Amino acid sequence: MLFTIPTMDEVKHALFSIGPFKAFGPDGVHALFYQQYWSEVSSDLVEFVQQVFLSP
Repeated sequence: MLFTIPTMDEVKHALFSIGPFKAFGPDGVHALFYQQYWSEVSSDLVEFVQQVFLSP
């Protein structure tokens, strides 16, 4: 299960379980941004997460 490519629902669940003011990484964008604009960014974000699982 650890190496299965996450579905959109799994990515959304993980994102919305993060505190809204936690930073994802060096860009400093808080989870609140992604949570608030989920409908606009979901496809790009899910594609990015899935690509991480597919890359060697």
